[in-house]
Amino acid sequence: MKAHFIGPLEGNKNDYKDIIKFLEKLGWDLVTKHSIERQSQDLDDESPEEAELYAKKMKSWIQAADVVVVETTNPGLGAGYEISTAINSGKPVIVLYRSNGKNTPHVLLGMESEKVQVVSYSDKT
Repeated sequence: MKAHFIGPLEGNKNDYKDIIKFLEKLGWDLVTKHSIERQSQDLDDESPEEAELYAKKMKSWIQAADVVVVETTNPGLGAGYEISTAINSGKPVIVLYRSNGKNTPHVLLGMESEKVQVVSYSDKT
């Protein structure tokens, strides 16, 4: 199984690493690990051409994946765009969020789609 993992750049990189380890432990291959490698500063330093190239790469990562896994504890426009792109591409999406009571992705909980699962997690799960 190939997975594309995305988490907002401002999110918790340690959580992202734990999620990636868990997915790899399941035997899933990651299409990319850019969410733990890329920094917010990278966006500031990008030219418009580089930003356009990144958007094309993101679409190809989604196309190469069997499933898209999105960490949404810290909401981000990019993650929302990737969720939408994945759904429009017919890819199943697993939306993860840390269950501390204030980061629930309310809009996604109300979404009626067989392709989207919204799952909370904590340090205990």
